[in-house]
Amino acid sequence: DDLVRSVEETPEPISTNITGTIPRWISGNFLRNGPGKFEIGNQMFNHWFDGMALMHQFKISNGQVTYKSPLLPTKEITMSARKPMSCTRWILRPSRQPKG
Repeated sequence: DDLVRSVEETPEPISTNITGTIPRWISGNFLRNGPGKFEIGNQMFNHWFDGMALMHQFKISNGQVTYKSPLLPTKEITMSARKPMSCTRWILRPSRQPKG
């Protein structure tokens, strides 16, 4: 499923190709946060909410745009890098169906 597929991070800004012209008075950052990585070691996650955060940044300045998308260094990612099974405490689990 494409909703739970990891993407590569781009931690350093890269130049983009612009079609048309961006007015010079437009400047700033457009940020979008969402899941970017769905595994730690050999453990795979299968829910969109379980993905580790990836911050997309489009920086607009002087008619140019750069892009970067680093994984955010959360305490869960840091802990899981040291002790892979520690991530299981915060992974969403399917709810149990009521007996009926």
